[in-house]
Amino acid sequence: MQRVLGDDQDGTGFRSARLTLRGRVFTDIAYQAEIEFAGQDGADSPSFEDVWMQYNGVPYGGGRGFDIRAGHFKEPFGLDEQASSGDRPFQEAPLANVFAPSRNAGVMISDALFGEPKQERLVWAVGAFKETDNLPSSNDSDEDQGYQITGRLTGLPVYGDDGRKLLHLGVAASLRHPDGARLRYGVRPETRLSLLRYADPDSALLPNGFRLLDARAEDVVLVGLEAAGVLGPFWFQSEYMRSAVDTALGGDLRYDGWYASAGYFLTGENRVYRHDTARFGRPRPSRPLAIRGTSRGPGAWEIAARYGTVDLSDGPTYGGEHTSLSLSLNWYLNYNFLVSWNYIHNEIDHPLYDGDFDSFQTRFQLDF
Repeated sequence: MQRVLGDDQDGTGFRSARLTLRGRVFTDIAYQAEIEFAGQDGADSPSFEDVWMQYNGVPYGGGRGFDIRAGHFKEPFGLDEQASSGDRPFQEAPLANVFAPSRNAGVMISDALFGEPKQERLVWAVGAFKETDNLPSSNDSDEDQGYQITGRLTGLPVYGDDGRKLLHLGVAASLRHPDGARLRYGVRPETRLSLLRYADPDSALLPNGFRLLDARAEDVVLVGLEAAGVLGPFWFQSEYMRSAVDTALGGDLRYDGWYASAGYFLTGENRVYRHDTARFGRPRPSRPLAIRGTSRGPGAWEIAARYGTVDLSDGPTYGGEHTSLSLSLNWYLNYNFLVSWNYIHNEIDHPLYDGDFDSFQTRFQLDF
């Protein structure tokens, strides 16, 4: 039985309100403590985001040495997921990021190789983690939820013109043993004001009477492929992610998702690449907006589009398919202040309901 989706509600809210403290102790020890006060996905506020300490430059066979980090931080998986939420060209992450593990507690080693400092061409990272609160799981962080090993390898086969010309390629994998934890993949639309997750294997009963939430996961294998490029003011970025789940009650399940995006800076700037972590940061306007003074400029203006889909139906599970088209207009008044407008068209195909809906949202962002 199907029904057409109704209207979602208008709304306003604080997407994020974070306080970050970072620095170094002597030369080799770095640290960061980031606290979120806005509360996200039903989490209590305030809550930890990135809270870690890191020793830089552990020697191994020459070079500057690898870094070792311990604490609560993002697992090395995915290109968009590694970016700070304030540095993305879209207000929200793509649908496919439902598979990305995001933050967990663990220990990770990493290194950037082959190139001058801050222009390295290859980055690798691998870590061991315990589930806390960012993988789709309903268990609390104080329960035994097994372990996971996650690694990422990226390279720059093309790099020149101080980063205005580059090609980024990467691959990531995660071997996860949830130790019978309940697994849930529910995709939120690319607007955080939406209250519903329309594509969700837990929204319908399985033929055997169980929900996916009850189909205890024995093992999970995540694989991610990523590609991105910059050519002057033009950029593109795309990823594919796949999750293979071995459950005790639902058998072997396979889910996947992908997106492709591209953008252009109308004022001539380019996306900024962070070589140490193989991700993109925010652009720096060549002529920041100034009300007073002689160096007045328009700031940086960027247009971008993204198309993506995620499929959460396999075997006895019927999570449905969610597809979205996002259009973004970003105005970077200066390096710290951004005003953005996003239009998102969503199409839902689910055994219990289907339809489409549109959303338009504006964000004011200050980061310093």
